[in-house]
Amino acid sequence: MEGLLQALQADTISALESIMGSDTLVSSGQSFELGLFSAGNSEAWYLGIWYKNFPTIVVWVANRENPVADSHGSLKLSKNGSLVLLDQMNNTIWSSTSSQVAEDPVAQLLENGNLVVREKDTTDSEGYIWESFNLPSDTLLPEMKVGWDFRKGLNRYLTSWKNASDPSLGEYTYGIEN
Repeated sequence: MEGLLQALQADTISALESIMGSDTLVSSGQSFELGLFSAGNSEAWYLGIWYKNFPTIVVWVANRENPVADSHGSLKLSKNGSLVLLDQMNNTIWSSTSSQVAEDPVAQLLENGNLVVREKDTTDSEGYIWESFNLPSDTLLPEMKVGWDFRKGLNRYLTSWKNASDPSLGEYTYGIEN
C-alpha cells in the first residue's frame, strides 16, 4: 500500500486505510500535500499539511503538542470516521473528534488545503463529519474562517508556533473575542 499510495498521489483514503512513513495525500490540483514532517533541525515528527511546491511552508499541524518520536507514524481512518495518528508502537498520538459517526467514511485533502472526513457519497461541505479548517494552526487560508460558530460551539483562532523547529503552541494568538 505504501508505494501504491505515493505513486497514485491520491487525495483520499477510505476506512481502515492508512498513510505511513513517507506516504502522502496530495490534493487533486496538486496544491497541498498531507503527511508526516519534521520541522527544522527537530527529531520530532508531526502530521501536517503544506504547499506541495513549497514543502517548508506548513499550513496545518494536527499533533502540535504531542509529536511522534520518529517517521514511523501512521494516519488511519477508522470505520466510524475518526482520523487516528499512531506511533510505531500503535499508541494514539492524536485523533479527530466528532459527535457524528460515519457509515462509509473517506478522508480527503481538498484543493483549498482543508482535510475533511465525509461520507463517501457526500461532497457537500455541510455534510462534513470533521474538517481541519475548524482547528486552524498558524496559517489563514482562503475559505478558512476565524471566530465563533455558535451552531457548532467552535471558536476558531490562529496560534503561532513556539519556534521554527517546534510547532507547539507559541505566545501569539489571532482570533475574535465576543
